[in-house]
Amino acid sequence: MLDKIQIVKPAEIEKRSMEIITSELNGRTWPEPEFSIVKRCIHTSADFDYADNLCFSENAANIGVEALKNGAHIVTDTRMAWSGINKKKLASFGGEAHCFMSDEDVAKEAKERGCTRAAICMERGAALAEKENVIFAIGNAPTALIRLYELIKEGKLNPALIIGAPVGFVNVVESKELIMEAGVPFIVPKGRKGGSNIAATICNAMLFMKELREGVSTGSCMTGGAEASVIWQTTGKCPSVVKVETPIGKTLYLDIIPKEFGVCGVVKDAGDDPDVTNGSEIITKVELFEEEGDISFFGGDGVGTITQEGLKIPPGQPAINPVPRQMAEKAIRKIIGNKKANITVSIPGGEELAKKTFNPRLGIVNGLSVLGTTGIVRPMSEEAMKDSLIAELDMYAKQGHKSILFVLGGTGETVLKEQYGEFQCILQVSNYIGFMIEEAVERGFTDILIGGFVGKLVKVASGTMNTHSHVADGRIETICTHAALHGAPLLVIQKLYSCLTTKAAMKIVEEEGLMDIWPDMAQKASEYCEKTAHKMARVGIIFLDGQNEVLAASKNVEEVLSACKK
Repeated sequence: MLDKIQIVKPAEIEKRSMEIITSELNGRTWPEPEFSIVKRCIHTSADFDYADNLCFSENAANIGVEALKNGAHIVTDTRMAWSGINKKKLASFGGEAHCFMSDEDVAKEAKERGCTRAAICMERGAALAEKENVIFAIGNAPTALIRLYELIKEGKLNPALIIGAPVGFVNVVESKELIMEAGVPFIVPKGRKGGSNIAATICNAMLFMKELREGVSTGSCMTGGAEASVIWQTTGKCPSVVKVETPIGKTLYLDIIPKEFGVCGVVKDAGDDPDVTNGSEIITKVELFEEEGDISFFGGDGVGTITQEGLKIPPGQPAINPVPRQMAEKAIRKIIGNKKANITVSIPGGEELAKKTFNPRLGIVNGLSVLGTTGIVRPMSEEAMKDSLIAELDMYAKQGHKSILFVLGGTGETVLKEQYGEFQCILQVSNYIGFMIEEAVERGFTDILIGGFVGKLVKVASGTMNTHSHVADGRIETICTHAALHGAPLLVIQKLYSCLTTKAAMKIVEEEGLMDIWPDMAQKASEYCEKTAHKMARVGIIFLDGQNEVLAASKNVEEVLSACKK
């Protein structure tokens, strides 16, 4: 038998294993990072069933990668899963792995309540998730998944991701199905298979995910199709590939799909960005004229139309942004000179895809936008998120608005509308409070109302203008400071300081009769925001209590609110 043993260097074993796995998958592939996760699970278990049973909610793997790179913590239900996670790599991003199973107080509480330690551990994880972004990696206990499902449905938990991989026979299948119905991102091996090693493997696959691949913008696809169309019409031959020069100096080589004469398609490759247009065909038709004249742009099927003032393109025009227009014009001018041409762009299925984008909020109807300021797509970038926010802010500014409501998310928007009615303009700014205040002031806004859950906005009361957990925290410290300023005794301060969550601190504040600290903190947050605005705008703050009620407001809220209302 020894003659059948392959001599493989230790450093080459993993590489060779992956080659075997890829080969035995017989051409089956997944988009990254899913493919890496599937292969890693097979590599860990030598079980190709994972190619069929691993289920990913929409964009779950990308969400997990991004969360980890932004300092997310991982909560597991076993020491084995905890041991298997590469904690050095996790720490390099600012995260930490937690397993509460062996904590003495967990065992005691579980006995007193007549439940499993796993269920108690998930409650500990949920408490941590109020302070940090948390991924739950479950490799053993169905009761852990069941308790996570209950916490989600009770509104007590919003995890970054759940890896649901318990193994066994009793309630395993059912608990996994619950998580897949919970409305949160998940990675779940359906059926009975799983285990702590699989849970840890999925975590490590995301931790070691290579740098995400850049993609090609819709504008670059249009440009490539336009140039190919003109070449076809002027030479009688459609090119198979065209070279597109992007505004940032990168050269793209795009495959051309010939349609009818003079009509060319390019399939959008968004790289590793979760772009709804990835895989869509961008079809471009160029109509050439003998006389000299302008190059005009038209939107075909699936390309939206501008309906509101304030965007880079006037109302009534197709939603083709200036930079893609410039790219396409430059590309064909080198062939046709000063002759007139009409460029029509279509994106089959674009009207339906547009419902998943910012377009409805921007007043772009009936389809997608042809975008691209650089010609490439940078995956899941903070820059892209900020660009989207600025586009909406620009629209409001150019419409002449001077007052705006900033909310941190959809829940805050809903609650404030219920409490105060309709506003002139509303923008969900996520964690980018300071950045968006500065951008608003630059565009002439003079009244800014900011509303959101106190657990986030209390950070602003300490001068923190980006509320993401990987940037800064200081919530509990801020609450302690204000409690002390209101005369709270040392024992109360110590109780507050030991709280893991804002919610726990809020309960103590109420019990101790310290509710006056909330308007003080709202006022302090307002002052920090107005300082960020260089005193060029009034900034009102509204704290929400998490139960759809207003907890407190800054002194100037009535004035700012009046300016922001319709």
